This record gives sequence, C-alpha cells and structure tokens, in this order.
Amino acid sequence: MSSGRRLQVLVVTGEQAVGRALASALRARAFDVRAVDCAEAALSLSAPDVLVSHVALEGLGGFELLEELQRRGARPRAIFLCDRPTVEQCRRALRLGASELLPKPFALADLIAAVEAPRQVPAPEENGFERVASAEVEEIDLALRALLAFLVRQGVQPTARARVAGACSELLDNVQRHAYGDERGTFRLSVELVGDDLALYVEDDGRGFEPGAGSAGGAPAGLARAASLAEQFGVESRPGRGTRVRARFRIWSARFDDTGTVDLSELDYLAPGIARRVLAQLEESALDETLVLSPALAVAVGRMLSGAPLHGTGGGTAGGPCEPGEKTALWS
Repeated sequence: MSSGRRLQVLVVTGEQAVGRALASALRARAFDVRAVDCAEAALSLSAPDVLVSHVALEGLGGFELLEELQRRGARPRAIFLCDRPTVEQCRRALRLGASELLPKPFALADLIAAVEAPRQVPAPEENGFERVASAEVEEIDLALRALLAFLVRQGVQPTARARVAGACSELLDNVQRHAYGDERGTFRLSVELVGDDLALYVEDDGRGFEPGAGSAGGAPAGLARAASLAEQFGVESRPGRGTRVRARFRIWSARFDDTGTVDLSELDYLAPGIARRVLAQLEESALDETLVLSPALAVAVGRMLSGAPLHGTGGGTAGGPCEPGEKTALWS
C-alpha cells in the first residue's frame, strides 16, 4: 500500500444495524470503509484491501463472495464473522486463505486488531508454489500455466515438466468434474521442490469417495493416469470429506558426463557457455554419435554452425554472411 493511502475496508453483513456499527468503529480508526448488505452489492464495488463479511448472507454467502473476488484477481485479507463455526467452515476459511474466523459475539477490539494486522508479504518463491482458486475450467487453465512458469523458472526440464503438468492436469480435471457436482468449490494446488525431488499436492473439499473404489463407482480413472506419471502416488479421500492427492517426481538435469557424451535432449535452449563448448567440439571432431540433441536444439545448432548475417547498428557497415573462417566468432 502506497504511503498516505488509507486502508480500504469493505463490510458485508445481512444486518444493517450491525453493519453500520462496525463501519463506524472502523472509520474511527481512519480506515476508508464501505458497508453493504449483501455479496451481490459488494461485487459491484472495487475490490477492498480488507473484506469483513458474515459467512451466512442472503443469496451469495461470504465464502462465495471471497471466491468470486479471488476469481477476478483480487486478493483481499478476509475476516469472516460466524455464529458458531463448524469444522467444515473452519477448513473452508483456511483453504480460502482467510485471516480470521471470528465467532459471534466477538469483541470489537478483536475485529479491529484483525483488520489492522500487517498484511503478510509473500515470501520469495524459492522452491515452493501454491495456488488456491475456483474449480472452474478457466481457473484450472490459469493454474496450470502458472505451474508451468514456475517449473521453467526452477530449471525443471521438458520431460519432467510434461509429467508433472500432465499429472496435475488430470487431478484438476477430476476436481472440476467430480468433486463438487453442480455446486461451486475450490481447489488448492501446491508444489515443493527440493533438489531432484518434486512433491505435487492437489486438494479439494468436495464429495470424496471410498478408498480403493474403481472408476465405475468411485475413484475417477484420471487418478490412475496421473499415478502412471509419478514415481510415488497417494490419495486420501472419504465420502463428504474431500480428497487430497500427493504425487512425487524425480527431476534430473542434463549434464556433460565424464565420458564426453553430451546429452542435451532435456534442455529448452543452449546457454552461452554450453553453446560455446558444443560448437567448439563439433569444429574439432565429429561427435554425431555422442551428441544428443532434441529436434529444436538440432535446428539451433545447425544455424549457429552455418553462420548468420551480421548487421551494423551504428555507423558501421552491414555485413553479409560470415565466412567459414569467421564462424568461431559465434562462440568465442
């Protein structure tokens, strides 16, 4: 939040008197407060920094309101108010990333403290990835794209990326098709990457199924396809209590080995150091039998070997194709 900008708080209650009282108390703390009576009215406003909402509302509920805001790309800190929170409500609030679930009656000081709590700044990505979103086709596609971007940033190679993303796609498709039926719901996707070991988790709060049930009456066949792509695979599920899947993958990187064999088939591109080494070795001797390239990299190496036109960018003279003896300039 930029300096001088007041925290924007949106209060959503089904009781006008309660809403006015909460809004008045928060305005006294110098917040920019708006109060509405229903989720539909809240969605017509710009997204707040902090959402204070009853769980039970006429029409769209508080949890559904937060899900819709998140679907639109907003990430407000959420504080929910509830008469007597159930275990399922607590789990759902946790899955949605809510800051607080305050049981009624609550102390006004507790609500103010929750609103004033410093926003948690996400830690650097490092070796972890997490996404909580609505179990809809569009959100699943965005989650998969974000996962692939994370894997690329972490240097996970194409074959491993294909296995991880393929398994994740199967798991999220199962959530979308089977977990909630005609109801709305969310999923949580997370990844932990430590060394050559990657753990993928996909969780939902849907209908679940009996462990060991076949695809005809229980576990979807997509779980079997996902399992075939992983080294280890486990499912925790119970009817009415959601499903949690954990898959582990071994990740290997391509390297020059001690025998001189060069396996580059798992690289997306040739970094300058590797390009110089490969081209120099090809110039010195024939390595066709020990150099392993993907089709895309073979095209790139072929173009570098054949040379390329160099064009002046200032007052220089535009050059033509490199002479054979000038090829070394490309990897010197």
